[in-house]
Amino acid sequence: MMTGVRSFPWRFEMDSRGLTPAIPGWHRVPGEQTMLSEFLLERGVCTGLVGDTYHMFKPTLNYQRGFLSWDFVRGQQGDSWKAAPPELVAEELKRYIVDLVVATRQADGVLIGASPRASLAVMKCAQALALFDGGDFVTPEHVQEIAAPVIAHRLVMDPQARYSGHDAASVVAKVIDRVPVPA
Repeated sequence: MMTGVRSFPWRFEMDSRGLTPAIPGWHRVPGEQTMLSEFLLERGVCTGLVGDTYHMFKPTLNYQRGFLSWDFVRGQQGDSWKAAPPELVAEELKRYIVDLVVATRQADGVLIGASPRASLAVMKCAQALALFDGGDFVTPEHVQEIAAPVIAHRLVMDPQARYSGHDAASVVAKVIDRVPVPA
């Protein structure tokens, strides 16, 4: 990627037989290989490295050579940095989120409802909203506020329902009204 020689994550041949192949980790870029960023820098082109994989920023691996700046971006889906800890979402609220998502699958005018990943997205977004609001935990109001923007685009509407004026956002609003809120 950066030198023309495959360096990560599998530079060397590996045994891929069996159910769990032995996959080696990331390899360092050898000092004798010229990085694309170094090549461009020698010709007056300034470059920067932005990535969400921490391996690229380890000094011993040499991936940042030749870049004038670099930035490590955090907060991907499985990264709990900058998100409320999961224990700050009550079990009843997690069940409520799942019930909302399941209800989209039985809603009138919906061909394909939201998937289980929608539940995770609603929970993560509600956690972020709670943090923005300065709250210590997620409330049903956070879930209700974020549900339509997170779920609506995931629904596949029946063409007849669409032509009748029903859209995914109104379906989610009806689901929110219909599903009982935890006490």
